[in-house]
Amino acid sequence: MSKSASITSALLCTLIWGTTFIAQDTGMEFIGPYVFNAVRFFVFFLALIPFYLIIEKKNTAAIISKNRSKFIYLAILIGIFLFLASALQQVALLYTDVANAAFFTIFYVPMVPI
Repeated sequence: MSKSASITSALLCTLIWGTTFIAQDTGMEFIGPYVFNAVRFFVFFLALIPFYLIIEKKNTAAIISKNRSKFIYLAILIGIFLFLASALQQVALLYTDVANAAFFTIFYVPMVPI
């Protein structure tokens, strides 16, 4: 992926991430935090499939074939941390307002790349 495409993707992700707190709070009026996260991640999974097939399929196959067990271990580890972060964020919306949840979310945004 080129540098400009990476920067554009990062900016788009930031825009989407920053504007979804109101939708999350509104969605929590009808369903619980875990169902909301499940639906949210499934929709994004479906939305990302075409991009994966067009851009990254060849690279991913090469990386996985080098060390499959390490890839699976790291994928599970990343999945656990992503689940914990998003679940805690959704549950926090039950107990606080959107502005406070967004403020505390800012603290783990710099940790994602690390």
